[in-house]
Amino acid sequence: MVNDPNSSWAPSAPPLEGEGDTMSNAQRSTLKWEKEEALGEMATVAPVLYTNINFPNLKEEFPGG
Repeated sequence: MVNDPNSSWAPSAPPLEGEGDTMSNAQRSTLKWEKEEALGEMATVAPVLYTNINFPNLKEEFPGG
């Protein structure tokens, strides 16, 4: 029963080999948002677009990021 491939309790995810080599969802989202910042009013991510429109000088006022 333990080796039954049809068992419903068997883990469905593959082994986590090389997990350190892949980016987390949060890291991918952060990179996407950073790229979107450069698009200004053409950004497609809502929070980035909002910030680009309503706070256009934010990057100059707080340059650390």
